[in-house]
Amino acid sequence: MASVPQYGDFKVSPAGPVSTTVRPPDTSGMGAEGRQLSQFGQQLEGTGEEYSKIVANEQNKANDIAVINAENQAREAAIHLTVDENDGYTNVKGDDVVNRPSGIPLADDYAQRYQEKLNEISGGLSNDVQKQAFQRSAGVLANDFYDKAKAYESDQYHGWQQSVLKGSATLAGQEIALNYNDPSMIDQRLGTLDVSVAKLGELNGISGDEITALQNTARSEALTQAITTALSSDDVGTAQGLFDRYKDRPRSRGSLETVSQRLPGRASRSRSDRGHDAPDDGPDARAAAAACGYVSRSGGRQF
Repeated sequence: MASVPQYGDFKVSPAGPVSTTVRPPDTSGMGAEGRQLSQFGQQLEGTGEEYSKIVANEQNKANDIAVINAENQAREAAIHLTVDENDGYTNVKGDDVVNRPSGIPLADDYAQRYQEKLNEISGGLSNDVQKQAFQRSAGVLANDFYDKAKAYESDQYHGWQQSVLKGSATLAGQEIALNYNDPSMIDQRLGTLDVSVAKLGELNGISGDEITALQNTARSEALTQAITTALSSDDVGTAQGLFDRYKDRPRSRGSLETVSQRLPGRASRSRSDRGHDAPDDGPDARAAAAACGYVSRSGGRQF
């Protein structure tokens, strides 16, 4: 009897997954020239990488030196704009600092000039890397330059204020002495003197009590000079009248107390009344008045 084939009865086992191994080309069969060419290619690839690193490193060094050179130029420009005889801001003084022809404050004016120089230096750099690095340094340099110019401007303005106020006080004293026989003018200029001395004191941070003491001294000096001028003109009556007018005013004491000890015991009348008895002999009142010089200080404080 013929047998029937059974399809589940495999005689050959199914094959599993096939593994594939990739091997580098075998150069054993190459000639000597082929092997050398392959080795040279590998060496050339490594050399190219090293060369790129060297080029990049040298470029970084060149960038650093270029930035340092630019910073040096910027620092030199700052010095030039600070102390140069013609261009330096430290050679601008007093009224020229306060009253600028351009109307631009000194610090702002010079900061603008310096920024223009920084922009010029930056424009001379070779690439963006250099420019970006320099801009960081330039920002610091520009701020430092402005701060110093501003401090100088402030100092000059402070000094200018003091000079103006001292000049006002000095002129008031001179006018009082020259107009010794004009009580109205004297009163006006004593007011000017008080204001000038008060502002000077405030400007220098002096206390109210010290300012009052300085005003007393300034008034006494001015009135002493007026009395001295009257005595120099042989107008003893006016000199005595000045003393009598101001001796009891709180801000007119001080030197006048010394003057009172030097004035004659009885004042003669003015020159129009000469011919009456001359004043009693005594120490030279003019010398005493001159000795009462104005010293703008209080408790050792000075302007």
